[in-house]
Amino acid sequence: MGCLWLPSCAADLDAPDRLGKIGALKRDTTTLVMRTALPAQLRHDARVVRTSIATATRASDEPVPVAGLGEPDPVPRLAAWVLVHDGWAVAGAWSYLHRTDWGIYAVCTMRSMRRRGFAGALVGHALAYAARAGARTASLQSTRMGQPLYESLGFVPVGRYEEWISR
Repeated sequence: MGCLWLPSCAADLDAPDRLGKIGALKRDTTTLVMRTALPAQLRHDARVVRTSIATATRASDEPVPVAGLGEPDPVPRLAAWVLVHDGWAVAGAWSYLHRTDWGIYAVCTMRSMRRRGFAGALVGHALAYAARAGARTASLQSTRMGQPLYESLGFVPVGRYEEWISR
């Protein structure tokens, strides 16, 4: 299966695609590229725990008991996070510092735990950590569902990626 991601200057999910057709590929999804300057005062959240990327990814699909949280990955500038609620990790994300930009990836909350502010607390904590680590900006890709959350945290759309996949 082939996949092609095309960057676009369009900073709106509803703007028309740059291309109408690409060979045997079909149009699949679009994500917004969003950025923010890190404000001076950011808050850490005591519910957020640093862990491994594998654990952060797992916590977005199923609850992970606190006793089962993995050790952080030993990779410089890479951090993975989970938000713990009632003894279970229920949301996860990971991030990477590239020069002075903090990239945030794979933010997700278990379906049954959504709409409780967990993703906002998780990203807010990661941003506070980023500022302490020397980052001046943060960037991420957002789906339509995540856009209001990220905008509430100060992110603005600066472009998008159009995804094309094999038919």
